[in-house]
Amino acid sequence: MDNVSGSSRIIVVNIGSKDGFLRNAQLFYKAGCATGDYHGQMNYENFSNWISNKVIPNLRPNCVIVIDNASYHNKERNKAPTRSSNKSEMIEWLLKYKVEADLTMRKTKLFDLIKQHKPEDKVFEINKILEAHGHTVLRLPPYNCDLNPIEMAWAKPKNFVRGRHILRDICMTKLLQLVKKREYWVKDGVMEDIIDAIVTNLESDDDDDEDDDDGNDSDNVDDDL
Repeated sequence: MDNVSGSSRIIVVNIGSKDGFLRNAQLFYKAGCATGDYHGQMNYENFSNWISNKVIPNLRPNCVIVIDNASYHNKERNKAPTRSSNKSEMIEWLLKYKVEADLTMRKTKLFDLIKQHKPEDKVFEINKILEAHGHTVLRLPPYNCDLNPIEMAWAKPKNFVRGRHILRDICMTKLLQLVKKREYWVKDGVMEDIIDAIVTNLESDDDDDEDDDDGNDSDNVDDDL
């Protein structure tokens, strides 16, 4: 969210389900600020810090966490070097996998060895953090943010702030106050409204194809979400 000058931004982060946003997991900070536990733009360091310190302590056991493909979600563990990586990076990676390699070898040979020993599945750092606490990560396919209800949920706080920013004379302090208003986070039930809307739309599509004889379709959709 931008202030009037457009030169500053507030980073707003939360996680939600059909029960609403997760209590005590809200994160707000001014982008570019160099103080506190969170600073700069959203990146893997800030994201993993938020997951470890604000999300995991407040989650119920054995949750399924839906994650999209934002770059800071996708830091890989022991990411394999690419063809354009330098020799030292290639050799260091191969030695971690106990593959013999040295500077006398050509890059083409080193890269062939990397392809031979590269794990079939990517291992993401954030997955390991969540899995270590008993949770499962479900990743959305690339370029399909429309599958993620959180995208629609964020429209409400943006409209909430925009509706109180009519004269465009709002300062950063006031903007933070608006974003943090408890009436929105606690009482609106944003995620529940979004989930209900999705279920309703899916039910309407089903009705166009066939009659709902037993009345259980909506329950099944809700469980899947």
